[in-house]
Amino acid sequence: MTQGLPQWIAEVQTLQQQLAALRQRCNQAEDSATNWCQLYESEAQQRRLDAAAYQQQLETLQAKIGQLEQPEDDGPAAPEQIAQTVAQIQSVDILQARLVDALTLCERLSTALKAEQANHAQTRDGLMTALGDAVDLLTQRAAATEAETVGRPVNQASDRAG
Repeated sequence: MTQGLPQWIAEVQTLQQQLAALRQRCNQAEDSATNWCQLYESEAQQRRLDAAAYQQQLETLQAKIGQLEQPEDDGPAAPEQIAQTVAQIQSVDILQARLVDALTLCERLSTALKAEQANHAQTRDGLMTALGDAVDLLTQRAAATEAETVGRPVNQASDRAG
């Protein structure tokens, strides 16, 4: 019996070291998950702010285009007034230039919005993958903790039997 005791003590110490290492890894996984959650939230907030800024810029530019299309008087423009304003433009080249400017601006804003949406989707996918990995690690930790808790009575019973 005295020969088996040092062996049991060594095994218990080894198991305690393994348990401490596992706990440390679990704490690191929790810290990593928390960090990823914070990164995701800050990135999402930035994307929301950017989207709101682009939306406001788009609305401002649309309002400016609407003002350019309106006659300069303060009253509502009737189709006849618009036709008169367009007819007053002496050159088709000027009219075409204004149309090209408006379409170019619209295309540029549309492209910027699509790029921002693609960037947001890519960031979201990357952060969701990282968050999923962190959740998996936490799930494994919970399973290990549960297995550890369930395993204790069995070990105590085997100690009593020995």
